[in-house]
Amino acid sequence: MYHPELTISSFRVAVRVGLSLLGVLALAAARPAGAQMGAPADAPLETAPSDGPAIARKEPSWFGRPVERTPAAQWQRVQRLESGKHLKQAIKAANALVRTWHHTPEAAQAQLAVARLNEARDNPVAAFDEYQYLIDHFAGMFPFQQVLERQYQIANHLLTPPKTFLGLVLNSMEDVRLRFEQIVRNAPNGERAPDAMFKAASCHELDDDPVAAADVYATLQTRYPTATSAVAAAAEEIRIRRALANAHPMDEALTRRAIAAIDNALLAHGRQLNRDELASWRAALCEAAMHRAYARAAFYDGTRKRPRAALTAYREFIRVYPDSPHAEVVNARIREIEDASNTTTRSSPTQE
Repeated sequence: MYHPELTISSFRVAVRVGLSLLGVLALAAARPAGAQMGAPADAPLETAPSDGPAIARKEPSWFGRPVERTPAAQWQRVQRLESGKHLKQAIKAANALVRTWHHTPEAAQAQLAVARLNEARDNPVAAFDEYQYLIDHFAGMFPFQQVLERQYQIANHLLTPPKTFLGLVLNSMEDVRLRFEQIVRNAPNGERAPDAMFKAASCHELDDDPVAAADVYATLQTRYPTATSAVAAAAEEIRIRRALANAHPMDEALTRRAIAAIDNALLAHGRQLNRDELASWRAALCEAAMHRAYARAAFYDGTRKRPRAALTAYREFIRVYPDSPHAEVVNARIREIEDASNTTTRSSPTQE
């Protein structure tokens, strides 16, 4: 006999069972794969270095699970695949080990293998990033100097002038520059740091940003004054700042920076640079600045007819350039403006 209430009750039970099963599956999926396979679920996460956030940690994935049941067995599998020249499969197996057993010593070995194998497969960008992941997450568990050297060699390999087509730049050097800057952050006192900073500056210039390039060259000299690249950085900074000052003769700040760059170079590296040439460049910059200052004062005096502004500019000119060829004319003009001002003041009616 048909009982509708029993059918409805059975349907409700089936729905509850189905929902419970879905909840179990969802909980299982949310648990780290390492915990599902016997690894402790409360393994501490690696923290980011003090100078910035680390690359996001590789998390367990259902689509990249290890074949073996233990990290040691999975690492042996990675080695077998690499020995058999199955590099793509070896990378996949090594990544599975890192994701599943991130806290184990084998994970550090596997991560190093991921970076090394990407290099072997001629994928330098991915290799650099995988080496960086190793530095961020496995400090003290790998040969740091060797890894840093590999990063430096990769960045050097990527350092090629931007491609152009019909005068248009097709790619930026920013990505390469950021990699050299990362090398400096990884080991600011390392042997490669000054040269990496030098090449980061060159990337700025290749990206048509000479001001940023000159600033990095200046920072290099301050941070690494005894490095071999500091002398080259001084020469490059002077070259750029002179070019900017000559291209924008009315910009006082650019001229001052060019003169300061020469003064710093003479003080720090005078024996290693051509002092006579630097002195000649400095004199030319100072002369240009002097003529510009005189032209400004004369502009206020003649064109704008603003005697007070002209007087201020003339006085500043004499203070900065007392031996200028214009000094006699300027002093005479200062006296004329002052006399005219005094006459105007005496002839003004006194207010009661």
